[in-house]
Amino acid sequence: MSHIIQKDISSIISALEGETYNLNEKTILFAGGGGFLGFYFFKFFEKLISESKINLKIIFIDNFVSSSQSFKNENNKSQNFEFLRMDICNPEILNLNYKLDYIIHAAGIASPHYYRLKPMETLDVSISGSKNLLELAKKSKAKYTFFSSSEIYGDPLSDFVPIQEIYRGNVSTLGPRACYDEGKRVGETLCHIYQNYFDVHTNI
Repeated sequence: MSHIIQKDISSIISALEGETYNLNEKTILFAGGGGFLGFYFFKFFEKLISESKINLKIIFIDNFVSSSQSFKNENNKSQNFEFLRMDICNPEILNLNYKLDYIIHAAGIASPHYYRLKPMETLDVSISGSKNLLELAKKSKAKYTFFSSSEIYGDPLSDFVPIQEIYRGNVSTLGPRACYDEGKRVGETLCHIYQNYFDVHTNI
């Protein structure tokens, strides 16, 4: 792990101060665990658990459609980590037999190279994948976080730069990036629906 990442993670943990106790005896499901963000979060949680001495369980899942990053520590003997090869677009994800406290949805095909090769898969991970994870959050009464993207704003008009969240965007539904952009937009809409109608605590 690079010195920059180590310093970054240490800075984040230091800023959390006494808040880490809220994670003690909790279970987190992290979707997209085989990608860049998954690896970063794995190293973060690894250091957090070591330094804070909390008992935190993290379940990383990925289907490796586009992930070049394999689970670095899938043979890790720590009881704090579990690594599963699963597809969140498959309804079987709802059969996971865990009492989850938090669900983090960071799964997605973010590279233009890959999502132009796999446009349907790119779109579906933010639609079917998000819906399945939100259903899982409802079932477990877990808090849910969705990793969206600034791409939801498309090609912003100059009057709206720098972008504020109230900006509705200028997105082409027909462009080569539309499968990614529109997928993230639907993912955000699903968060609002589940929060307003199904009492699921969501963050975007």
